[in-house]
Amino acid sequence: MNGIFRYSDVCEDDEDVEEWTEKWKTIGEDEKLAHIQTFFRMFLSNDVTTYYYSFCRKDLEQENCTWHCIKCQTCNDWREWHCEECDKCKIYLVE
Repeated sequence: MNGIFRYSDVCEDDEDVEEWTEKWKTIGEDEKLAHIQTFFRMFLSNDVTTYYYSFCRKDLEQENCTWHCIKCQTCNDWREWHCEECDKCKIYLVE
């Protein structure tokens, strides 16, 4: 994982998130909305407002350090960008 922070670094309820993630992998489509609502209730109760949950990386990410590329359908480091020539996200290095 390329993220700088993990949910476990900012939240004391790591076991709850692991349990939630394991259940997410096994539930049917008809249960996902209710399960997502459970996650957000758990997440919002922890006052970590500068973070968001990345379903791509399956962990909490810092808001201003990652972004989601709609074309690649992945979360990326803030230094990556989508190249129109190669049609992939790659690191943007300032020289």
